[in-house]
Order: sequence, then C-alpha cells, then structure tokens
Amino acid sequence: QGVVQRLEAAGLQPNMQTYDTLLNAYAVRGDPAGAEAVFRQRQAKDRQPFLLTYNTLMNAYGEAGDASGAEAVLERMRRDNVAPDIMTLGTLLHAHAEAGEPEAVEGLLLRCSEF
Repeated sequence: QGVVQRLEAAGLQPNMQTYDTLLNAYAVRGDPAGAEAVFRQRQAKDRQPFLLTYNTLMNAYGEAGDASGAEAVLERMRRDNVAPDIMTLGTLLHAHAEAGEPEAVEGLLLRCSEF
C-alpha cells in the first residue's frame, strides 16, 4: 500500500504539496514507475498540468538513465499545452548524459531555442 493510500486510510487528505514531495522523492531515487504512479494520482486530484510537476517526472527518468522516457514526458507536456522552460532543457540534457548519449546532448543544445 502506497503512502497516499495510507494517508487516506488514516482519514488524511493529501494536498498538492504532498503529491509534489512524493513525486520528487521518487525522482531523486530514479524510480520512474513510482513517480508515474504519484503523477497519475496528482493529476486525478488536480486536472491542471504544472510545469514543475512535469519537470520532476522527467527527472525521475533522467536519474534512471532513461532518456527516451524523459523525451516522452516532453511530448506529453506539449500535448497538454505546457510550455517547456530552461529547467526542462537542463533535465533533458541530464537524462541524455546519464544515458551516455553525447550526440543527443549536442542536438538538444542546438535546439535550445525551443525552451
């Protein structure tokens, strides 16, 4: 049973900050599956997508060395009309560096005007 479920079972209602803190914990640990679960729970409570939330989710993939997962989050952001920023670029650069993809890092730097 996850943290959110245990809080709710105890009669506590997690707020957006609770979800963001949990999402960051999974991201720092490099656990995209855990981060995705919290992201979905957060989105179910608050339909408005937030840039920071997407960047944190992207970071979970980056910490796991999954650059394609991080790129998929970028595509989700665009689909949800969330404009990437310079932090998004940094997170993608980190993901490709962790994945050992220097050519992708160079390509992102050439596309940095998108951010």
